Amino acid sequence: MAAGAGCCAGDDHLSAAQYDLIQKHLACIRCKGPLTPTLGRYLCQPCDRAYDFADGVFFARERKAAHYFDAAHQVMQTGNESPEISELCYTQQSRLAVEMIKPGDVVVDIGCGPSIHYEKPGDCVLIGIDPSFESIRSNLALDIRVFGGAEAAPLADKSVDRIFLFYSIHHMIGQTVEENTANLAASLRECSRMVRENGTLVVFDMSPWWPAWHAQRLAWNSAKGVLADKLDMYFWRESALKSLSEKSVAAKAFDSHTFKVSPLLMFPPVFGLPHLKVPRFLYPFDIKMYKWSF
Repeated sequence: MAAGAGCCAGDDHLSAAQYDLIQKHLACIRCKGPLTPTLGRYLCQPCDRAYDFADGVFFARERKAAHYFDAAHQVMQTGNESPEISELCYTQQSRLAVEMIKPGDVVVDIGCGPSIHYEKPGDCVLIGIDPSFESIRSNLALDIRVFGGAEAAPLADKSVDRIFLFYSIHHMIGQTVEENTANLAASLRECSRMVRENGTLVVFDMSPWWPAWHAQRLAWNSAKGVLADKLDMYFWRESALKSLSEKSVAAKAFDSHTFKVSPLLMFPPVFGLPHLKVPRFLYPFDIKMYKWSF
């Protein structure tokens, strides 16, 4: 039997209801087949692949090393909760997200981190996926917590109604711009695979103004070589993201929306430096929502 994760079998704190939710909604990342509970694990019988748990978290990938956000998620969480960041990135966006969720929906939040930024409707199933174990373990608002990535999600084909990515696509990076592009394309294909007819895929993120986008593309590979793991972001301009999605997402329609706030809003663009604030009009990004309808 091939183990699908790097934690001890049976080391979980899942209730009977959570076990039932996992069996109903999660699937093998390899063949997308159903999972059967056995000996404290879930087993995909066609693949003979087992998935383990730790602290109530389903392991869809092996935990080989610490993730950037294992240590940084508390700083990020504090920054996200500041009134300025909430006004810029979450208040309007969260309201729209909740309006899209319908009764009975299966909702997946990819890159959710240690918390969600919207009020979870009580009549939906909310599944969170995050590549930081410490972050996903801390997120108690979810019905199912998954340690994994967007490029290989443990959900069956056409099994999800809404997928949200709140400011997570700019963290889907590799070692080069080419790898960044490949990673995001794979993640978009995986999202497209999971969404049901009449479902939606929604991305909230920053779109660089043209000078910032051009400078980033020219300098990113060199900067990554120097900064290594300290550089954990690559921002996508709307036109580039739309072009990439046309090859990766089988949707019926694509829409985008730009969020407006006061140009005089002062906020910290670097969460690690909360006292360093700049006015909105000097921040060279548009705050966007991208929505694909299926």
